[in-house]
Amino acid sequence: IANTVGDAYIESNLEAKLELTLKATSWLSTRLESLRVDLTVAERVLQDYRESEQIVGENGGINIASQEMELVANKLVDARRDRLEVESLYRQIQSIGKSNPERLELVPTVLQHPLVQRMKGELARVELKRSELAKRYGPKHPRMQSVNSEISNAREALNSQILSVVNGIETNYRVAQANERSLQRTLDGTKGNMQELNRKEYRLNELQQNVQAKQVLFETFLTRFNETSATG
Repeated sequence: IANTVGDAYIESNLEAKLELTLKATSWLSTRLESLRVDLTVAERVLQDYRESEQIVGENGGINIASQEMELVANKLVDARRDRLEVESLYRQIQSIGKSNPERLELVPTVLQHPLVQRMKGELARVELKRSELAKRYGPKHPRMQSVNSEISNAREALNSQILSVVNGIETNYRVAQANERSLQRTLDGTKGNMQELNRKEYRLNELQQNVQAKQVLFETFLTRFNETSATG
């Protein structure tokens, strides 16, 4: 009788525990299914946002945009430096004016130009020739008139080349200005793109954190459900 009473008590206790375990398992199963649905919805919302905003990478592509902005900024610094270098020469030329080739010839960049150097050499050669002829002939002699014509042509060619070099400097200055403005516009556009990407990244982080939180909660309930099932 004593053993029977003990067995009945143990069985009753086990049945009570089993009933509680089955109830817990049933509730966890229902809750787990709900959490699974929430997680699936959160993941779908995250993926839809990625596709709608054309997001590439983990952080919305902001790293790529940052590298692009840095690259453009460095190019803009170089372009500004080039423009300032050309601008100094351009201002000097503007102050002299194109009507004065002899003074423009004294500008170091113009003077050192290979074609200008060659034409100056040609002019010097003809002037030396005239100096030698002047020792033998008068100013109205045909050979003197001929060499004077050569000097005039050489000087005209030199002046033309000087103006060509000056025009090239002016063109380089305008190109440098245009390049700087273009890079500035690109940099401004990149900055605007960065701001938009920052907004996207903020929203992306929100959605990712929501998915992670639901994932952790789902895994916690799943672990508890497995433990409860094993206990049952």
